[in-house]
Amino acid sequence: MKARLSHIRFVLYAAFVVFGFVTAGTFEPKGIDAAGFYSPSIESIRVSTSAYGADVNPLNLIAGSNTTFHVNGTISDMDGYGDIATVQAYFYRSSIGPWCSSDTNYCYHHPACALANGSGASVDYDCELSVAYFADSTDDSSSYASDTWNAYIYATDYSNYNAVRGDYTNEINSLRAIATSGAITYGNLGLGQATSSPRTLSIINQGNTPTSAEFSSTGMTCVFGTVPPTAQKFDTVWRSYASMQYTLSTTPINGNIFLAQQTDDYYPQTTWTYWQIQVPTIGVSGDCSGYNTVTAVSL
Repeated sequence: MKARLSHIRFVLYAAFVVFGFVTAGTFEPKGIDAAGFYSPSIESIRVSTSAYGADVNPLNLIAGSNTTFHVNGTISDMDGYGDIATVQAYFYRSSIGPWCSSDTNYCYHHPACALANGSGASVDYDCELSVAYFADSTDDSSSYASDTWNAYIYATDYSNYNAVRGDYTNEINSLRAIATSGAITYGNLGLGQATSSPRTLSIINQGNTPTSAEFSSTGMTCVFGTVPPTAQKFDTVWRSYASMQYTLSTTPINGNIFLAQQTDDYYPQTTWTYWQIQVPTIGVSGDCSGYNTVTAVSL
């Protein structure tokens, strides 16, 4: 059974909702040549969140940040563990296949994994991979539900023999998360006065799935009095206060925005929203502050 979509919600001026995951192993049998040298054998494959750690399945990503995973296991060589020369790892979405070119959405390669804990014929290997928050998900809610994440290990020894294994499979869960660019500052306004131009708030996809957003507010508290949430309006285009399409309330409102999944290393998927406010005509004075909540939701 594949993992279910889960979520976490963070509320401030910026809010995050997280939904959130990956797996991999085929082996060559032990062999001996005419000169009496043995080929290596890959005994096990795991994917862990710690070096040389236990298997974790499914895997969860971190919103807006890379997550470190470790492809690890044990290799043996009857010529002694010191005969193991190099170990490489590929971690990839199954329909892409091993030996893929590195891509932060669907293929990760470690060319020289660490070796440790050698004894007799066996040694442990560990291949540390930094996986992007927008790496493709393969759980039931994703666009790649028929895929898995696989680990493929290629080992060579100093006798110029090699072994491969790629039968390990895992899942990466969907991660639905957004961030905002920060606080909205409306400046100094008099009673009954509306802002003369919109304030801009960017919304950034920090997960690995296309997402939309809902908006709500509890209003503002002033030195004297309060400003209701309905005093604030927002839109996805630059408009006057009177023309803005959405009025905030305590009930979340879908802003009809679309944030695609990120597909490159440098440019997160971002959209812009525009905000204005009109101060009540009576009953408030002094500095006012409060919180708006932006929540990632499915399309």
